[in-house]
Amino acid sequence: MKFIKLLFLCLTVLLLTGCEKPFTEAPKPHNFFFTDQTMVQAAYHWERIAGEVSHEVEQYIGVGEYCYEIYVPPAANSSFERAYREYLKSKLTEKCYSICPDDDCYLTLDFSTQVVHHPSFPVDTGFRTDQFNQYNQVEQYELIVVNDLYYNERIVGTVTRTLYFKNAELNNYIVKESVPTRTYDVISRN
Repeated sequence: MKFIKLLFLCLTVLLLTGCEKPFTEAPKPHNFFFTDQTMVQAAYHWERIAGEVSHEVEQYIGVGEYCYEIYVPPAANSSFERAYREYLKSKLTEKCYSICPDDDCYLTLDFSTQVVHHPSFPVDTGFRTDQFNQYNQVEQYELIVVNDLYYNERIVGTVTRTLYFKNAELNNYIVKESVPTRTYDVISRN
């Protein structure tokens, strides 16, 4: 009797595992290894990022005896982009580049930003201050900064940074859209 029960159990297990598909319609998710990611917490960090980018631009072009002119287009109307553009100009002039006032240059360093919101997968910042030793501060936004270096209207280099910031600082990184206004003429009936 034990042999029959054992045989029945083995056949049931084989039958159930035989029906399992060796493929899925969607990829199986898995976690990445632990890595560090930079968190911007002050305007000084914006300056540091601009310094890193200007150093990488210098690597693309190479600094010789000739100082190149470079154009940095106007930024969108976010606090980060306005300040970042000025930091870029400052760091590039430190590297012997002169800044063109208009886009009539061979070199252009254009940049764009994108705010990414992760509502269901927040980034744990590592501050452990509660009694249960759990993360008490989770940030849900990342900032992608893309810097494209153009030579004669062709991209010759790209420098990209992915950063994250505190949720409370979102207004520094987004451009507030203006609300269209309408004007009405008021006519009196007398």
